[in-house]
Amino acid sequence: MIDWNKEFPITSITRADLQEAGFTDAQIQTLTDADMQTIAAKMEDMYCDGNFWEDLEIATTMRLEFGNPYGGAS
Repeated sequence: MIDWNKEFPITSITRADLQEAGFTDAQIQTLTDADMQTIAAKMEDMYCDGNFWEDLEIATTMRLEFGNPYGGAS
Protein backbone atom coordinates (compact mmCIF):
# COMPACT_ATOMS: atom_id res chain seq x y z
CA MET A 1 0.00 0.00 0.00
CA ILE A 2 1.29 3.48 -0.87
CA ASP A 3 1.97 5.87 2.01
CA TRP A 4 0.57 9.10 0.52
CA ASN A 5 2.19 11.20 3.27
CA LYS A 6 5.71 9.74 3.13
CA GLU A 7 8.14 12.65 2.88
CA PHE A 8 11.07 12.86 0.46
CA PRO A 9 13.63 15.57 1.30
CA ILE A 10 14.23 18.15 -1.41
CA THR A 11 17.37 20.02 -0.41
CA SER A 12 19.40 21.54 2.37
CA ILE A 13 21.65 24.53 2.84
CA THR A 14 25.22 24.69 4.07
CA ARG A 15 27.57 27.46 5.05
CA ALA A 16 29.43 26.71 1.81
CA ASP A 17 26.21 27.63 -0.01
CA LEU A 18 26.33 31.00 1.70
CA GLN A 19 29.89 31.48 0.46
CA GLU A 20 28.71 30.63 -3.05
CA ALA A 21 25.93 33.22 -2.66
CA GLY A 22 28.55 35.89 -1.95
CA PHE A 23 28.50 36.22 1.83
CA THR A 24 31.87 36.77 3.47
CA ASP A 25 33.48 34.26 5.79
CA ALA A 26 33.21 36.85 8.57
CA GLN A 27 29.46 37.13 8.03
CA ILE A 28 28.98 33.38 7.86
CA GLN A 29 31.02 32.79 11.02
CA THR A 30 28.51 34.88 12.99
CA LEU A 31 25.67 32.47 12.12
CA THR A 32 24.86 29.77 14.64
CA ASP A 33 23.33 26.42 13.74
CA ALA A 34 20.02 27.87 14.98
CA ASP A 35 20.47 30.79 12.56
CA MET A 36 21.13 28.35 9.74
CA GLN A 37 17.98 26.41 10.65
CA THR A 38 15.99 29.66 10.60
CA ILE A 39 17.39 30.53 7.17
CA ALA A 40 16.55 27.04 5.89
CA ALA A 41 13.00 27.33 7.23
CA LYS A 42 12.59 30.72 5.54
CA MET A 43 13.92 29.26 2.28
CA GLU A 44 11.35 26.46 2.56
CA ASP A 45 8.54 29.00 3.05
CA MET A 46 9.75 31.12 0.16
CA TYR A 47 10.07 28.12 -2.15
CA CYS A 48 6.58 26.89 -1.34
CA ASP A 49 5.19 30.39 -1.92
CA GLY A 50 7.12 30.70 -5.19
CA ASN A 51 7.88 28.15 -7.89
CA PHE A 52 7.53 24.95 -5.86
CA TRP A 53 4.31 23.72 -7.46
CA GLU A 54 5.43 24.60 -10.98
CA ASP A 55 8.82 22.94 -10.43
CA LEU A 56 7.12 19.88 -8.92
CA GLU A 57 4.91 19.53 -12.00
CA ILE A 58 7.88 19.90 -14.37
CA ALA A 59 10.07 17.39 -12.49
CA THR A 60 7.24 14.85 -12.23
CA THR A 61 6.30 15.24 -15.89
CA MET A 62 9.93 14.74 -16.92
CA ARG A 63 10.13 11.57 -14.85
CA LEU A 64 6.85 10.22 -16.21
CA GLU A 65 7.59 11.07 -19.84
CA PHE A 66 11.33 10.48 -20.06
CA GLY A 67 12.02 7.82 -17.44
CA ASN A 68 15.11 8.68 -15.48
CA PRO A 69 16.63 11.97 -16.74
CA TYR A 70 18.53 12.50 -13.48
CA GLY A 71 20.68 9.36 -13.56
CA GLY A 72 20.93 6.86 -10.74
CA ALA A 73 18.53 4.01 -10.05
CA SER A 74 15.35 3.80 -12.07
